[in-house]
Amino acid sequence: GGTTVSLGSGLTKLTGAGNVFNSTATTITPTTGIIEIASSSTASKTFIGNGKAYGTVRLTGNFEDITTFTGNNSLALDNQKTTAHTVLFTAGSTTTLTGPFTKTPGALWNLNSTTTSIFTLSKTTGSVTLTDVILTKSTASGGATFTANAGSIDGGGNTGWSGFVTDPFTWKGVTTDASLGSNWQGGTQPGPNDLALF
Repeated sequence: GGTTVSLGSGLTKLTGAGNVFNSTATTITPTTGIIEIASSSTASKTFIGNGKAYGTVRLTGNFEDITTFTGNNSLALDNQKTTAHTVLFTAGSTTTLTGPFTKTPGALWNLNSTTTSIFTLSKTTGSVTLTDVILTKSTASGGATFTANAGSIDGGGNTGWSGFVTDPFTWKGVTTDASLGSNWQGGTQPGPNDLALF
């Protein structure tokens, strides 16, 4: 019994807002294609995976939005967004990474759980390295090496990760404007009670 949905081995592009993907199929085939969530606004988007295996899910569109993944899914994630944004995984869920989890360098972004409970990212071999991320309530497991570096901040509640910024208010000097977060390590300008390092 059950149904099989074929997305093809090419690109499936999702647009709009709300539940941009919701599969009730038993099987998604093949798992070699790319599903692109193409953002054209700040409205929130939800990928309801329903515990299936997918190919690569790609995030595009430079809007400060929230993309939520629900279910215990298997996929690779290619995050090409370069503006500040948020990616959420369902609390208590386990996402099995069957390929790379990559992020194009850019503004600081949030990777978090949908609630105060943790979510899990699992990968059996290799490594996962994220940049410019505020990572919160994430458990990394499965045997791969998980690293958050190059401007990443530990938002708390993380296990299995290494890296993170220890001095978030270090001057990077992309421009001469000290009020811009992009000129500071960690993506936020220091306040009156913070120690700035030059």
